[in-house]
Amino acid sequence: MSVLRAALSPITFGFTLFQFFSHLHDIDPALPCPALPWRQAPRNFGMALVALGVSMLALGIACHVDFLRHLRAAHARLTAAGSMAGESAGHALSMTVPVAGVLLSLGSLAISSRVFAVIRFG
Repeated sequence: MSVLRAALSPITFGFTLFQFFSHLHDIDPALPCPALPWRQAPRNFGMALVALGVSMLALGIACHVDFLRHLRAAHARLTAAGSMAGESAGHALSMTVPVAGVLLSLGSLAISSRVFAVIRFG
């Protein structure tokens, strides 16, 4: 599932960008006030990247599950028609979906922690 790898990049980069610009004022207090509207743009861009990655991941999980469902249905159809040996109990479970689900949960927590101040990361 290459979507997992592709979605992880904007999530990690966006969260890092958000954290960097959130704590930039703490590192150097001589910087102008970060509350100015133009100073919020990099942080908003970081959160947009996280949201994009989470959306990509959710769509990727849905497509992967749909693909596996069609693959299993084709296996059952070919086995019933006698075109394929059907001794196996089906296809092995994919570890991609649980890993992607965990990453989706973490990405959703990152967004909710910043938007709704539910959980503080950092």
